[in-house]
Amino acid sequence: MTKIITIAGASGSGKTTLAHQLQKWLNRYFSAEVCGLISEDHYFNDFSDLSFDERSVLNFDHPSALDHNLLFEQLSQLKNGQPVEIPQYCFKTHSRKEEVEKKQPMPFLILEGIHTFHHEKIKNFSNFKIFVDTDGDLCLARRIARDINERARTLESVITQYFATVKPMYEKYTLPQLIHADMVLDGSEEIGALINKVISSAKFQQLIASENAE
Repeated sequence: MTKIITIAGASGSGKTTLAHQLQKWLNRYFSAEVCGLISEDHYFNDFSDLSFDERSVLNFDHPSALDHNLLFEQLSQLKNGQPVEIPQYCFKTHSRKEEVEKKQPMPFLILEGIHTFHHEKIKNFSNFKIFVDTDGDLCLARRIARDINERARTLESVITQYFATVKPMYEKYTLPQLIHADMVLDGSEEIGALINKVISSAKFQQLIASENAE
Protein backbone atom coordinates (compact mmCIF):
# COMPACT_ATOMS: atom_id res chain seq x y z
CA MET A 1 0.00 0.00 0.00
CA THR A 2 1.27 3.47 -0.89
CA LYS A 3 2.86 5.43 1.94
CA ILE A 4 1.99 9.14 1.77
CA ILE A 5 4.40 11.87 2.89
CA THR A 6 2.64 15.23 3.13
CA ILE A 7 4.53 18.55 3.10
CA ALA A 8 2.76 21.78 4.08
CA GLY A 9 3.88 25.37 4.59
CA ALA A 10 3.48 28.89 3.29
CA SER A 11 3.75 29.91 -0.33
CA GLY A 12 7.48 30.34 -0.92
CA SER A 13 8.44 28.34 2.16
CA GLY A 14 10.49 25.83 0.16
CA LYS A 15 8.09 22.90 0.44
CA THR A 16 8.10 22.20 -3.31
CA THR A 17 11.90 22.10 -3.47
CA LEU A 18 11.95 19.79 -0.45
CA ALA A 19 9.35 17.52 -2.08
CA HIS A 20 11.34 17.17 -5.30
CA GLN A 21 14.63 16.54 -3.52
CA LEU A 22 13.06 13.99 -1.20
CA GLN A 23 11.53 12.21 -4.18
CA LYS A 24 14.98 12.03 -5.82
CA TRP A 25 16.51 10.70 -2.61
CA LEU A 26 13.96 7.90 -2.30
CA ASN A 27 14.39 6.86 -5.93
CA ARG A 28 18.19 6.79 -5.50
CA TYR A 29 17.96 4.88 -2.22
CA PHE A 30 15.86 2.10 -3.71
CA SER A 31 17.58 2.32 -7.14
CA ALA A 32 14.14 2.41 -8.75
CA GLU A 33 11.19 4.70 -9.41
CA VAL A 34 9.44 4.13 -6.10
CA CYS A 35 8.17 7.64 -5.32
CA GLY A 36 5.51 9.73 -7.01
CA LEU A 37 4.82 13.43 -6.43
CA ILE A 38 1.57 15.38 -6.46
CA SER A 39 1.18 19.12 -5.98
CA GLU A 40 -2.00 20.48 -4.41
CA ASP A 41 -1.77 23.29 -6.99
CA HIS A 42 -3.17 20.94 -9.64
CA TYR A 43 -6.48 20.82 -7.79
CA PHE A 44 -7.65 24.42 -8.03
CA ASN A 45 -11.30 24.51 -9.02
CA ASP A 46 -12.06 25.20 -12.65
CA PHE A 47 -13.11 28.85 -12.98
CA SER A 48 -13.26 28.88 -16.79
CA ASP A 49 -16.94 29.88 -16.68
CA LEU A 50 -15.83 33.28 -15.34
CA SER A 51 -14.19 36.05 -17.33
CA PHE A 52 -10.43 36.54 -16.90
CA ASP A 53 -11.03 39.76 -14.94
CA GLU A 54 -13.42 37.93 -12.62
CA ARG A 55 -10.93 35.11 -12.13
CA SER A 56 -8.13 37.55 -11.40
CA VAL A 57 -9.81 38.89 -8.25
CA LEU A 58 -10.74 35.53 -6.71
CA ASN A 59 -9.20 34.51 -3.39
CA PHE A 60 -7.03 31.60 -4.54
CA ASP A 61 -5.44 31.31 -1.11
CA HIS A 62 -8.62 30.22 0.68
CA PRO A 63 -9.03 26.43 1.08
CA SER A 64 -12.36 26.56 -0.80
CA ALA A 65 -10.48 27.51 -4.00
CA LEU A 66 -9.19 23.94 -4.13
CA ASP A 67 -11.05 20.72 -4.93
CA HIS A 68 -9.88 18.73 -1.92
CA ASN A 69 -12.62 16.15 -2.40
CA LEU A 70 -11.16 15.18 -5.78
CA LEU A 71 -7.66 15.17 -4.30
CA PHE A 72 -8.74 12.85 -1.50
CA GLU A 73 -10.56 10.59 -3.95
CA GLN A 74 -7.46 10.26 -6.13
CA LEU A 75 -5.18 9.73 -3.13
CA SER A 76 -7.50 6.92 -2.06
CA GLN A 77 -7.32 5.35 -5.51
CA LEU A 78 -3.52 5.53 -5.60
CA LYS A 79 -3.26 4.10 -2.10
CA ASN A 80 -5.44 1.19 -3.23
CA GLY A 81 -3.27 0.51 -6.26
CA GLN A 82 -5.39 2.26 -8.90
CA PRO A 83 -4.03 4.75 -11.50
CA VAL A 84 -5.52 8.26 -11.66
CA GLU A 85 -5.66 11.23 -14.02
CA ILE A 86 -4.35 14.37 -12.32
CA PRO A 87 -5.90 17.65 -13.53
CA GLN A 88 -3.50 20.29 -14.83
CA TYR A 89 -3.83 23.99 -14.04
CA CYS A 90 -2.71 27.15 -15.83
CA PHE A 91 -1.72 29.96 -13.46
CA LYS A 92 -1.49 32.49 -16.26
CA THR A 93 -5.20 32.14 -17.13
CA HIS A 94 -6.50 30.87 -13.74
CA SER A 95 -8.20 27.87 -15.32
CA ARG A 96 -7.78 24.13 -15.77
CA LYS A 97 -6.11 22.81 -18.89
CA GLU A 98 -7.74 20.23 -21.11
CA GLU A 99 -4.93 17.72 -20.66
CA VAL A 100 -4.41 15.54 -17.60
CA GLU A 101 -1.39 13.72 -16.16
CA LYS A 102 -1.71 9.98 -15.72
CA LYS A 103 -0.25 8.85 -12.39
CA GLN A 104 0.48 5.24 -11.51
CA PRO A 105 0.48 4.00 -7.90
CA MET A 106 3.94 3.69 -6.31
CA PRO A 107 5.25 2.54 -2.91
CA PHE A 108 5.74 6.18 -1.85
CA LEU A 109 3.83 9.34 -2.71
CA ILE A 110 4.79 12.88 -1.72
CA LEU A 111 1.92 15.39 -1.54
CA GLU A 112 2.88 19.05 -1.19
CA GLY A 113 0.75 22.16 -0.82
CA ILE A 114 -0.35 25.03 1.38
CA HIS A 115 -3.58 23.46 2.65
CA THR A 116 -2.63 19.78 2.66
CA PHE A 117 -3.12 19.63 6.45
CA HIS A 118 -6.41 21.55 6.33
CA HIS A 119 -8.58 18.76 4.89
CA GLU A 120 -9.13 16.34 7.78
CA LYS A 121 -9.30 13.15 5.70
CA ILE A 122 -6.19 14.04 3.70
CA LYS A 123 -4.30 14.90 6.87
CA ASN A 124 -5.29 11.62 8.50
CA PHE A 125 -4.36 9.73 5.34
CA SER A 126 -0.74 10.84 5.61
CA ASN A 127 1.90 8.51 7.02
CA PHE A 128 4.41 11.30 7.65
CA LYS A 129 3.53 15.00 7.89
CA ILE A 130 6.21 17.70 7.44
CA PHE A 131 5.63 21.43 7.96
CA VAL A 132 8.13 23.89 6.45
CA ASP A 133 8.11 26.97 8.68
CA THR A 134 9.86 29.88 6.92
CA ASP A 135 10.26 33.59 7.66
CA GLY A 136 7.60 35.65 5.87
CA ASP A 137 10.06 38.06 4.24
CA LEU A 138 11.92 35.17 2.62
CA CYS A 139 8.62 33.63 1.45
CA LEU A 140 7.61 36.92 -0.18
CA ALA A 141 10.98 37.30 -1.93
CA ARG A 142 10.74 33.77 -3.32
CA ARG A 143 7.14 34.29 -4.40
CA ILE A 144 8.01 37.52 -6.24
CA ALA A 145 10.78 35.78 -8.19
CA ARG A 146 8.58 32.78 -9.06
CA ASP A 147 5.42 34.64 -10.04
CA ILE A 148 7.20 37.18 -12.23
CA ASN A 149 9.36 34.59 -14.00
CA GLU A 150 6.89 31.69 -14.26
CA ARG A 151 3.36 33.06 -13.97
CA ALA A 152 3.45 36.32 -15.97
CA ARG A 153 2.68 38.51 -12.95
CA THR A 154 3.83 42.04 -12.25
CA LEU A 155 5.70 43.04 -9.10
CA GLU A 156 2.77 45.19 -8.01
CA SER A 157 0.22 42.40 -8.46
CA VAL A 158 2.35 39.90 -6.54
CA ILE A 159 2.82 42.23 -3.57
CA THR A 160 -0.86 43.28 -3.57
CA GLN A 161 -2.05 39.67 -3.59
CA TYR A 162 0.45 38.67 -0.91
CA PHE A 163 -0.82 41.15 1.65
CA ALA A 164 -4.49 40.92 0.60
CA THR A 165 -4.92 37.14 0.65
CA VAL A 166 -1.70 35.08 0.76
CA LYS A 167 -0.43 36.19 4.17
CA PRO A 168 -3.87 36.45 5.91
CA MET A 169 -5.01 33.03 4.63
CA TYR A 170 -1.71 31.46 5.70
CA GLU A 171 -2.06 32.87 9.20
CA LYS A 172 -5.71 31.84 9.46
CA TYR A 173 -5.72 28.39 7.86
CA THR A 174 -2.20 27.04 7.31
CA LEU A 175 -0.08 28.09 10.29
CA PRO A 176 -2.51 26.68 12.92
CA GLN A 177 -2.05 23.24 11.31
CA LEU A 178 1.63 23.21 12.28
CA ILE A 179 0.73 21.45 15.54
CA HIS A 180 -0.28 18.34 13.56
CA ALA A 181 3.13 17.94 11.91
CA ASP A 182 5.37 15.00 12.72
CA MET A 183 8.34 17.22 11.86
CA VAL A 184 8.80 21.01 11.56
CA LEU A 185 11.65 22.33 9.41
CA ASP A 186 13.14 25.80 8.95
CA GLY A 187 12.78 26.58 5.24
CA SER A 188 15.62 29.10 5.34
CA GLU A 189 18.15 26.29 5.83
CA GLU A 190 20.10 24.79 2.94
CA ILE A 191 18.16 22.04 1.17
CA GLY A 192 20.81 19.40 1.84
CA ALA A 193 20.55 20.00 5.57
CA LEU A 194 16.75 19.70 5.42
CA ILE A 195 16.92 16.42 3.53
CA ASN A 196 19.37 15.03 6.08
CA LYS A 197 17.00 15.94 8.91
CA VAL A 198 14.09 14.20 7.20
CA ILE A 199 15.89 10.99 6.27
CA SER A 200 17.50 10.66 9.70
CA SER A 201 14.17 11.00 11.55
CA ALA A 202 12.76 7.91 13.24
CA LYS A 203 9.41 8.24 11.44
CA PHE A 204 11.04 8.32 8.01
CA GLN A 205 13.29 5.40 8.84
CA GLN A 206 10.20 3.41 9.85
CA LEU A 207 8.63 4.07 6.44
CA ILE A 208 11.75 2.85 4.65
CA ALA A 209 11.99 -0.20 6.88
CA SER A 210 8.35 -1.11 6.25
CA GLU A 211 8.90 -0.91 2.50
CA ASN A 212 12.04 -3.06 2.70
CA ALA A 213 10.05 -5.63 4.70
CA GLU A 214 7.31 -5.92 2.07
